[in-house]
Amino acid sequence: MKVGLLLTLSLCMAMQLSAQDRRGDIQEKIESKKIAYLSDKLDLSTDEAQLFWPLYNEYNDELKASRTRRRTDKRVELTEAEADKCLDTYLNSQQTEIDVKREYVNKFKDVIGSRKTLQLWRSEREFKEDILKQVKGRRKNRSER
Repeated sequence: MKVGLLLTLSLCMAMQLSAQDRRGDIQEKIESKKIAYLSDKLDLSTDEAQLFWPLYNEYNDELKASRTRRRTDKRVELTEAEADKCLDTYLNSQQTEIDVKREYVNKFKDVIGSRKTLQLWRSEREFKEDILKQVKGRRKNRSER
């Protein structure tokens, strides 16, 4: 009985780790594609790229931290006070994200100028839209099988 339980627990843990590895691999592939996409769209000089990419990575890290804090309580039944707290947390994280973007706009402008900074925002949005279209297309193809 104990052996069967241990075997089942081990199998469940292995499956969970495998799913996490796949998610990590997918995220790495998307990040690599994003870097290539932005590099192409921004057409950075060598000097610009040397200053831009470390700054961009720092910016992304701050945004990710802000978004991690944004996670809200997913319970269906919340008291009014709990719901108010969730809303405040969400709005505060949104404000933090805006503050991070505002701070980094000025840093990016110093490194690559205003036009390329504006192109960066556009290109990031276009990349996200392209990725979403690809995901929707794959889901549609799977459902048609």
